[in-house]
Amino acid sequence: MPIPGKRSLGIKNRDLKICEAKGSNPVDVIAGDIFQRLLDIHEKSEDNCLAKNICNSVKNVMVDYALEDAVSLELHRNNLTPYMRFTDCSSLFPQCSYRSE
Repeated sequence: MPIPGKRSLGIKNRDLKICEAKGSNPVDVIAGDIFQRLLDIHEKSEDNCLAKNICNSVKNVMVDYALEDAVSLELHRNNLTPYMRFTDCSSLFPQCSYRSE
């Protein structure tokens, strides 16, 4: 039987090896990707929905880089479950749910 996530990890390992072969630091490549995503969100988001789009982007980063979870200190400060894997961004920002991203 196939192992869940094995193909994704294989793709990430291949990508990291390509980065290393080109002399790029994988951490710099990932940080650059995340920074670019934040810039894109900032350009495309309305002020009142910026937080929802960031929330969705964090969840996408978790999927794209096969991260098990991320923690939001802001959710923790507001006595909400801080683990992003359990977070529904649309329910946190219902005023943005009717808008397209």
